[in-house]
Amino acid sequence: MIVGDDGSVLTLVRQDDHQRQCLALARAWGGAGFARLPRWRSVERAAARHDDGWIAADARPGIGEGGLPVDFPDVPRGVHAAFYEAGVAAVQADDPWAGLVCCLHARGLYERRLGLDGPRPPRASRPTVERAFVAVQLRRQARLERRLGAEAAGWAWDAFRLLQAWDALSLYLTWTGLRRGATWTLASVPTRPGDLDGVNLTVGAVDGRTATVTPWPFAADVVDVPVRVRRVARRAYRVRRALVEVHRGHHRAEVHRPRRRQRHLRRDRDDRHRRRLQHAPRCRAEQVLVEGLARALRDRDGAEPVVGGVRH
Repeated sequence: MIVGDDGSVLTLVRQDDHQRQCLALARAWGGAGFARLPRWRSVERAAARHDDGWIAADARPGIGEGGLPVDFPDVPRGVHAAFYEAGVAAVQADDPWAGLVCCLHARGLYERRLGLDGPRPPRASRPTVERAFVAVQLRRQARLERRLGAEAAGWAWDAFRLLQAWDALSLYLTWTGLRRGATWTLASVPTRPGDLDGVNLTVGAVDGRTATVTPWPFAADVVDVPVRVRRVARRAYRVRRALVEVHRGHHRAEVHRPRRRQRHLRRDRDDRHRRRLQHAPRCRAEQVLVEGLARALRDRDGAEPVVGGVRH
């Protein structure tokens, strides 16, 4: 569970909804200077399923110190390793290429995104559960690379770094970055197959609805990336059942809108937002979310839905 803390309100985003947002980013990818990789369907599948292990865990969110829901970085390692391994295995069974990317992602969670977030910590110094988890992923990686052939390792490294960019950008929009007005760097994003160095993308906030990405990696000037959220009171939840019942309540659609610099998104142009949302091409699941946002804009009760955007 991704838990955003706004003081008196918590914003909860299921990891499954987060990875759907990553899929929307993947489908929008491919602007000038950013070529798509071969086997793009497997790249998209990795984006859509890299956090599958969280689905069952998020159905029963944990309660931590003070009775607040447990944010995803704070889940105990032993618990996380078990359900995350199950998720990677399920993806591998359906698509070995996507499974290889998710395997690298799983390792990266315990090894600073395989170096993208700084030097990897020495494995010998890590807790036993982390060393065991990484060892399982290394064995899986070796098996899949042998099975898929000589090109698999290079392709997977490119696809892994794309997934890291989408994963971090989604977390920026839904977790801490946008709400704090922070600047994040998405490191070593490949611009073409075999681009080992890649480029760094800079993500920054314009306001509570809008962010910037430089250089601009998307094919369209405007990209809607909807996500389902649930806002709950920031209070102590004594028992898990109380939090589960609250979390199962109505989920609201929020749309983060990537956008080029010359087309500024204004918060007071609700009618314009609604028209653009209704006419933009989307998959069926995303369209449902957008229709929910359109209804919220028509019938809102004073709480304004967030529409975030990324500008070049």
